[in-house]
Amino acid sequence: MRYAAIAVVSFVFFASSAVSQQTPQSATASIEGIVTRVDTGAPVVGAQVTLTVLNPLSAALLGGADPATILAAQAAQPVAQTPPLQIPPINTDSEGKFLFKSLAGGSYNIVAVANGFVRQQYGQRSPNGQGTPFVLAANQNVKDIALRLTPAGTVSGRILDENGQPALGIPVQVLRAAYNVTGRVYQAVGTAAADDRGQYRLFGVPPGRYYLSVGNPPGPPRTISPTGGGPIGPPGTGTVYAFSYFPGVADAGQAVMIEVKSAQEASFDMTARRQQMYRVRGTLLDSRTGQPPAGNVQVLLAYRTPTGGGGSFSSGRNYDPATGRFELLNVIPGQYAVQAQIQEALSGPISAQQIEQRIATQAMQPMGRTPITVTNADVEDVAITLTTAATLPGKVAVEGQSLSTLTGIDRMRVTLRAARGGIPDVGVGQQPGPGIVGADGSFQIAGLREGEYIAAVNVASAGFYVKSIQYGGSDILNNSFKFSGSASGSVDVILRPGTARVGGIVSDARSQVLSGVQAVLVPEQRNRTDLYRTATTDATGRFNFTNVTPGQYRIFSWEAFESGMQFDPDLLNKSEQQGRLIQVAEASDQHLDVKIIPMN
Repeated sequence: MRYAAIAVVSFVFFASSAVSQQTPQSATASIEGIVTRVDTGAPVVGAQVTLTVLNPLSAALLGGADPATILAAQAAQPVAQTPPLQIPPINTDSEGKFLFKSLAGGSYNIVAVANGFVRQQYGQRSPNGQGTPFVLAANQNVKDIALRLTPAGTVSGRILDENGQPALGIPVQVLRAAYNVTGRVYQAVGTAAADDRGQYRLFGVPPGRYYLSVGNPPGPPRTISPTGGGPIGPPGTGTVYAFSYFPGVADAGQAVMIEVKSAQEASFDMTARRQQMYRVRGTLLDSRTGQPPAGNVQVLLAYRTPTGGGGSFSSGRNYDPATGRFELLNVIPGQYAVQAQIQEALSGPISAQQIEQRIATQAMQPMGRTPITVTNADVEDVAITLTTAATLPGKVAVEGQSLSTLTGIDRMRVTLRAARGGIPDVGVGQQPGPGIVGADGSFQIAGLREGEYIAAVNVASAGFYVKSIQYGGSDILNNSFKFSGSASGSVDVILRPGTARVGGIVSDARSQVLSGVQAVLVPEQRNRTDLYRTATTDATGRFNFTNVTPGQYRIFSWEAFESGMQFDPDLLNKSEQQGRLIQVAEASDQHLDVKIIPMN
């Protein structure tokens, strides 16, 4: 998602589709509604309303069924191998109304967008929150769908350089603080560039508090066209400006957040400093031969982005295999890691079944890496030794049972990912390959190098959970572990039957059930991010978690839920007493009443 050059692989396992074999249902249902302003209630004329089919169901499932039954049937239904037909969007009329006719039963996403307003999805309770699918029964005519749009805010201003001249083309971003499994990250809400007068303007910004950044962070130099036409010239051309947050600081921890209000324009001026770029030079050595590496050698600079991700680039790379010398040009000051790796020769297309093996093979290629800091001068004499990686064997077993009790063992994978911290490894083969579990439970994880890792197992067999992962005499399931760089011993994964079910109802202070809200299951052992779960309540306010690993949890349901907020430690501490503490025993089945946590 964040690499300059990487093969992104997605494995999708399809069940045999019963949907395509069902008798087509009659398309006589309809959805009618209105789009209005949330502040005044006035209709929004010309808003575009989009209806997206999530998963159409057969008439046998939909006819006369209540929404809760429909959602349950949908969850059990195989995924269709062919996407449904697209429904053309509709613009609201002079009264803000819209009408979709000739619809088949199923579940739909309903979204409205209009110039000057924040995008709104049906069931969405906050500007950055999630919407709720709408369930439509066969032959049902719904007439009361209401979508209320919030007028967006605008951020504008002027940016001058240290000489008082307009900072033409300087990148400007509005960033929202958010969380995911790796911790705190920053999401770009809007991006613009200053024009020839140094002026910028970002519109359509949802109301809220943000960070404002300008300039070029560590990474490939890019000067953005203020007309939206992309970068001005190739990387390394144009003027580059030092990266900073409002009101002019390099560290986000010292930045002052800006507030964007609905239907208002906030102006923020800044001064940016022109940034000189530098070069990085050094030598490569292959530890196997004691000579400079030959063949296809990739040398690049890895960096961490302000949004929390990682990337890599190789601007002006010049590597001489005769001397081992390399040179990287146009490097913006910042923290980097120089990575060098011998690339496997590719020969034609490969099948999906061969991709995992290709990843493991590339991970074993000789690689070297060293951190550097570029300040205000060229970086010279960077010495990198390319070393081979290790292969770590392992075994999966079921406590007290034969391995044959597992189903889908061929889909089970044991993975080790680098613990977060510093500049991430980026590029194909920089992370260990997945351990593909064989019929006898054995697996091998290829491509391990010295570092700190977190272990994870996807259990493809329902009803089983990971009890422990043993390595080096310690259980590494609940904590990261350090790998010395040489393989010794094996990884022993112990599974155990006895996952649980946790269900319940979410209601408000008046004991009225709430549909379309998120119930969040959070383990008391907060570092076990693999155990975090979310579920959306159905039309009757019910939620359901299956295959829950035994342990102690809290269930939260925030009225204004936004994706990833369950990983915010400050929010969890603040909401702890409002969460429902539960002890989940093996093979238990609990039904709980959970109260919604209201918006502040």
